[in-house]
Order: sequence, then C-alpha cells, then structure tokens
Amino acid sequence: MYARLTLALAAITLAACAGDKPLTFKQQQTASSANCLLGPFVRNADGSLTWDELQSGLDGLFKSLDLDGDGYLSGSEITRVNESRTGSCDSSSLIDWSGTGRIDRDTFAARYETTFGFADRERDGRVTAIEMATAPSRSEPKKVAPERVNQQPDPYQMPGGLPNTTGSRY
Repeated sequence: MYARLTLALAAITLAACAGDKPLTFKQQQTASSANCLLGPFVRNADGSLTWDELQSGLDGLFKSLDLDGDGYLSGSEITRVNESRTGSCDSSSLIDWSGTGRIDRDTFAARYETTFGFADRERDGRVTAIEMATAPSRSEPKKVAPERVNQQPDPYQMPGGLPNTTGSRY
C-alpha cells in the first residue's frame, strides 16, 4: 500500500512540475522548506495536513520539548532544541525575541503556522501534498508589470495617482 502511495505522490509531483518551465532554485528551496516544517505532522495517506492536525502536532511537539512542563521553553530547553536542529533541514534557531528568557507555545508555533498559511493556496484549512511541495515563499520578490518597469513619474500627476485638472504644475 505504501509503495502505491509513494508512486502516486511521485506521479502527482512530476505532473505538477511538468509545465513549460522546471522549478527554479528558489521554488525548490521553498518546497523543501515547507516539506521540512510541515511534513513531520502529516499523518494522512494522501499527504495532506489540516490546520487542526498541525495544531495537535505542535501541541505534542511543544510538550515534548518543554522538559520542566512550565508551558515555556527556556534556557537549557532552547539550547537543546537549537543544538538538535544543527545540520537538519529545519536549521533555524529558536530566538527569544521578547527578551524574557523563555518562549511560549504560540511563539514557537508561529513559524509553522506561517508556513501553513503560505502553502494553503485554497484557503480551506488543508494543505495538500501538491500545495506543500509548491508552497510560495514570503521572500519571493514581487513581480512588476512590464509596462511599469523604467516608467518615469508624470510631473503633472498629483500624489495618489489623481490627474491634475487645474492646469497648474502644483
């Protein structure tokens, strides 16, 4: 059964990538990032992940990392997590941005939730295997319409794009 599932997922992935252009390096990097972060929480045979499944998985993961059970990752717990991530596909360090010396569950989960949000293109609370493999990255540059490239501003145009109907330059 798993062999058939693996073969089916491979076929779907190849079909999705079989367009005119191959995936760019950035797309491949992003896909592996989404798969790396979300993949461990997938329990469905079709490779999909729901928001509730992600939350349940994050709850379990956070509890397993919170060794003293105080509801926060602190000091040695943060160090332990960061050292375990070295050399893995999830190599981003946990950082105490608040300066309190501890990280709560919501802060810990934010990166995973953001990745889920970028991957869930249908906005249906479910990330399919295809969505996960082709998830957009928030760091991809915005595309500029070709007619706007190198276009000089009109000196007679008012701020906000409104036309100047007074005949005055000011």
